Amino acid sequence: MHALLEAGPGRFPAAAAAEPIDPRRLPDLRARLISAQQGKPAVNRLALALFENTGTLVPFLNSADDAARVLLAQETDRLARARLYHVDEEMTEAAIRKAERGRKGPLAPHRVPATRGFIAFGKPLVRTVPEGEERPAEVVAVSWGPWAADFAHAPEHIRPTPVAGPRQPFWRWFGPDGTPRHIEAFDGRAKPTWWLTFWTRPTHAVPGTPPLLADNETTTGATETPGPMHIGTTDEVAHVVYACWDFITQEQVTKRPITQQRVQPRKPTDLRRDRRKGIQDDSSVHLVTLRGRRPQLTEPAPAVSVPSGRRLDYRQVISEYDRSHCMNPHLHRDDPDKQHHHHEEITVVEYVRGPEGAPLRPTKESRTVRQLTVGAVADPE
Repeated sequence: MHALLEAGPGRFPAAAAAEPIDPRRLPDLRARLISAQQGKPAVNRLALALFENTGTLVPFLNSADDAARVLLAQETDRLARARLYHVDEEMTEAAIRKAERGRKGPLAPHRVPATRGFIAFGKPLVRTVPEGEERPAEVVAVSWGPWAADFAHAPEHIRPTPVAGPRQPFWRWFGPDGTPRHIEAFDGRAKPTWWLTFWTRPTHAVPGTPPLLADNETTTGATETPGPMHIGTTDEVAHVVYACWDFITQEQVTKRPITQQRVQPRKPTDLRRDRRKGIQDDSSVHLVTLRGRRPQLTEPAPAVSVPSGRRLDYRQVISEYDRSHCMNPHLHRDDPDKQHHHHEEITVVEYVRGPEGAPLRPTKESRTVRQLTVGAVADPE
């Protein structure tokens, strides 16, 4: 969409890293985003961006203004009804590691924590770009919601552009090569699809500039298994979002939850103000953190004798990993084709194996947090 994106070579000027979003300010920031998307200035900015062919998914309409109104109306609906999440820095880095390992199974509606959501990261994520850009974009938040190739929430006068032939495309998708492809109409009921919008901070302090700018967007459908991350695209950040979804919903499919949530409610007076602006969510912020604490290899081992008869006479840190969790072990052997049962992908976080009091044996570190965090931007390798 590049909805409110500033075009031109100054898009990625050399500047300090973007600051993460303060979770206490998240409801107010959402309200400001909704206000910024209403009115003629927002339509003009987006219509100009679409006219310059900077959009990825674009409604197939005669007027760029009408296409902008459709996109803004749909994004406003996603934001107004979004559940607010904030994941801290440690969970963000864990999601990056999981994204780099790759997802083994398909996405499913029950592994999406909310129908519509807005997630802010404790550490901005760097979307790397192909050669020629001055600086990668630092994504500080992602919004999502259900999407269908229709014109829901659009003004009454907007209708799709008639085309010759038996098919009637409603939307166009511009791939990496710039060639448009038609997306035929679907309502999203047979195959749920989610629209993800990636938000960055504005590069220049200009009066009237929204607090966040829509850098790019993508869609993903249920039953789709995300492949390896495509370097240089927003697919990198999308994989981190899928990992956050899996972490938050893991407690629904197994007795091994790896996250904990603390809800920060909205004050009644502020909530009434949100309602006047059209916000339908309760504006509570769900603060999501990892359970427990990451083991520290530098900790000295207590001077306690190790009982005899143990298989291990040392402690060792077991690195986090993903595994396929059978939801019905009784059918696992008798139903190899998974016709009557299914598996869920879960993550096992780092833990220490071995008897308490035994010396801690260092484990070779094999994980890397590559280019998605701001601190690693300097080294493109």
